[in-house]
Amino acid sequence: MKLKGLRWLLGLNVIVFVFGCTADIHEPAKDRELKETVLTGMPAKAFENMMPSVDARRVVFLAEDGKKQYVNIDGKEGKRYAEIGGIVFSPDSRRVLYGARAGKKWVAVLDGKVNGPYEAIAAPTFGPQGIKAAFIPRMGGKQWLVINGQEGPKFNKVEYPVFSADGKRVAYQAQAGSKWVAVVDGKPSPAAEEIGPIVFSPDSTQVAYRVKNGNQEYIARNGKKEKIYGLTGDPVFSPDSKRLAYKAVVDVQEVVVINGQEGKGADEIEDGSLVFSPDSRRLACIAKSKKQKYVLLDGKEGKAFAAILKGSLMFSPDSLHVAMIAQTEKNIKEKKVTVVTDDQPGMLFDEVEKDKMAFSPAPSRLAYVGKLDNDYTMVVAGKKCGSYFFAGKPIFSSDGKRLGYVVVKGSRPSVVIDGQIRSRYGDAWPPVFSPDNRHVAYAAKLNGKVYAVVDGKESPAYDDIAGAQIIFDGNEGFHYIGLKADKEKKMYQLMSVEEKFKTAK
Repeated sequence: MKLKGLRWLLGLNVIVFVFGCTADIHEPAKDRELKETVLTGMPAKAFENMMPSVDARRVVFLAEDGKKQYVNIDGKEGKRYAEIGGIVFSPDSRRVLYGARAGKKWVAVLDGKVNGPYEAIAAPTFGPQGIKAAFIPRMGGKQWLVINGQEGPKFNKVEYPVFSADGKRVAYQAQAGSKWVAVVDGKPSPAAEEIGPIVFSPDSTQVAYRVKNGNQEYIARNGKKEKIYGLTGDPVFSPDSKRLAYKAVVDVQEVVVINGQEGKGADEIEDGSLVFSPDSRRLACIAKSKKQKYVLLDGKEGKAFAAILKGSLMFSPDSLHVAMIAQTEKNIKEKKVTVVTDDQPGMLFDEVEKDKMAFSPAPSRLAYVGKLDNDYTMVVAGKKCGSYFFAGKPIFSSDGKRLGYVVVKGSRPSVVIDGQIRSRYGDAWPPVFSPDNRHVAYAAKLNGKVYAVVDGKESPAYDDIAGAQIIFDGNEGFHYIGLKADKEKKMYQLMSVEEKFKTAK
């Protein structure tokens, strides 16, 4: 819709945008104290290569100096190189790692220290907590993993590493000649024809992976062989780390094996479909028998469907409910899908995206986005909650009582909070809730300016907010990185912006 009017409401300091018969109120915040601190200046050309840290306290960007490139971290310029790539912040926001080319060789720069040179570098990454920094160099036809500057054994090929949840352990698959090994904490396993994906238990004490030799396969758990089968699937640990599950072929059927115990069989158990409940007591997977698919839940067959969307099977946080996207034969002919909760099909839609399904914390409510014709509908606990041109993923507050999501209605984006559509903008980003769930924040763009919108009230306008990240500081306030352009729009000033609620105690 076209803008039909703009006026100031005197005395209220409120801007009202009138779109047909719908008024959008844009109210500046008066209940917050704002503090700006300059972080650094940044050339406008570097905007696309800017990255805030996870905590939105630091910023890094890639800039050019003639034909050279350099990394600027919190205003400090790094060494000039011919080419730079793969810049990453650690999860704790304290460390920075990237690859750089000097002439024909590459180096890895970790916290300002240079590792190398090498012929090539791949997969610069950090583990959880930022404890371990890793990358894979190549030299003379060999590859190896470097962890915090320490080089591991050399192989023909090294796959991307996986880390334990506590960030202290690392494992990866590696090829030695025609064989493969699993390298866990720097120690290679016996060689095999094939090594499957490696997984750590959630408590970081265990590790498991699939091993294949000839027509025999087995799961190695903490370096020990489990029972040998003709075929196994990849292993999955329960959240409490006490149970390990995988599929295996027994005679002509596929079964689920949990801690070595074989369960009920089916013609087929879908690869990658095994899911433990959050309390670790239940296990679900997608099974197939006689051309019909169903959920096998704790060894019991659920309602049969013609198709179940891979990756859509999920438990509620309280472990009481199971949901998925499925189709009957009739649905397939009519090109419809439905969300099934506890074996009960819901409304029919043309499309439901698995990435736009979410359960609230207990008591559990399922929310998802369904598309019918050209309309997107948010469905919450089986009820339609508005029709839109677009609807984003539902986001629940930590207590499960509040719900927010991005929508487009009447050609303009907005955010829906607790069923109420907020003022419309030119663009809007997903909302976040404060720890006590009283406050809700999101970034929104209007007429070329970006605002931090908190509880419906706008902070001062910036030319951008880095990463659209707004981080709550407990329940007392929030912060973000705001960008201000000069008049020529050739330079940005990057500001650390902190806001406090005046009513906070």
